[in-house]
Amino acid sequence: MIRHAVSDLDGTLLNGSFEWDQVIENEISRVLEQGYDFAAATGRTEEGVKNCPGLWHMPVYLILMNGALILDPKRRPILVTEVSRQTKEYFLREYPKANLEFITQEGTLTRLSRDAYIREYGAWDMWRKKVLDKRESGYYDRYMARITFNCTEEEIRNAPVLKINGLELKDEPYGRMLADLAESLTDAVNAPFADHVIEVTDRGASKAKALLWLCDHLGWKKEETAVFGDGGNDVEMLHIFPHSYAPADASPEARAAASEILPPKREYAVVEKIRELFI
Repeated sequence: MIRHAVSDLDGTLLNGSFEWDQVIENEISRVLEQGYDFAAATGRTEEGVKNCPGLWHMPVYLILMNGALILDPKRRPILVTEVSRQTKEYFLREYPKANLEFITQEGTLTRLSRDAYIREYGAWDMWRKKVLDKRESGYYDRYMARITFNCTEEEIRNAPVLKINGLELKDEPYGRMLADLAESLTDAVNAPFADHVIEVTDRGASKAKALLWLCDHLGWKKEETAVFGDGGNDVEMLHIFPHSYAPADASPEARAAASEILPPKREYAVVEKIRELFI
């Protein structure tokens, strides 16, 4: 019997506008009211989940930044995993001009100027939809307020970085970066949720490892836990848990790892599957 549901957000549970809406909220609320459990597992930061206010205020666990941070229902950190100084040094040395974000629990550090950051990330369609187009809601201002621009190397070295994000929209340099990271990272792992980005955490941090830790912490059984995901950062989780689901338009790797393929995400496929599992 399935008693717990854990889902990725962007590309999986959220709607086509990368938003938490009333349809989703009604179903997750019903699951909780019936005494079952729900948790989100996402690459987003705290601020990113706060942009889903219905989720943020629910009494659920949140696995953030690809497993580098877990918050309990009262939003207290119960697991925090920083990247090593060696990993930070590698990126500072090898990619001095890359579009990198060094993310802490409190905010984001970047060597880019504000104008360069907006120009580079604004060229990425997903960032425009998730952030730039949310000006009226106030999310854009909150998102940008968390970023410290023009950071020095020393500021980044001394910061408690949980995750390193990067963006490269040109195929050739992006391919080289992926190959370099696969060969060079020794105590960290790159698990990007989509093409043209990197998402680096400590080797001991991933959605799957964080969820296994949470299951042990809460006494959840793997065979009673359903997981949902669509991207590269979900593959390990989809592979490890026997009840795993990916939308039909998920990445090939996610589809291959899942035990069942759902209809495309725009059809509320995950919401419908959750309804079916917890009927």
